[in-house]
Amino acid sequence: MQLAFGRFDTRRSGRLDARELHAALQAVGLDASTGGASALVARYERGPGGGAAAVDLGAFSALVEQLRAMQLSASTAELAALRGELGAKERELEALRRELDAARAALGQSRRVPDDVRAALAVSEVLSQPLSL
Repeated sequence: MQLAFGRFDTRRSGRLDARELHAALQAVGLDASTGGASALVARYERGPGGGAAAVDLGAFSALVEQLRAMQLSASTAELAALRGELGAKERELEALRRELDAARAALGQSRRVPDDVRAALAVSEVLSQPLSL
C-alpha cells in the first residue's frame, strides 16, 4: 500500500488528492468508478464542510480494504449466480438427453419388424423362388 501511495503522492504532501487517489486505486487493481465503489470513494474525497479532501496513507489503506471487500462480495454473488445458471443448464441438458433417449427408443421400435410379419416375408421369399427339380 505504501509503495502505491508514495508513487502517486506527486506533491510529496503525505496526502492524495482526488486525481491521485483514483490513479493509485487503479494501480492497485481497483475500479472506483462503479456503483458503491464510486460512492465510497466520494466519501473519502469530501473533506469537512463538503470541500475537497486529501487522503492520507491510513485512509487510503482503509479505502483499499473496503473496496477489495466490496469486489470480493460482488465476485462471490456473481459466482453464486453463475453456479445457479450452470445448475439450470445441467437440468435442461438432462431433460434433453431423456428426450433424445425416448426418441431413439421410439425410432428403434418403429423400425423393428414384428415376428409374424418377418415370418410372412420369409415364406413369401421362399415361395417367390423358382422350383428346382
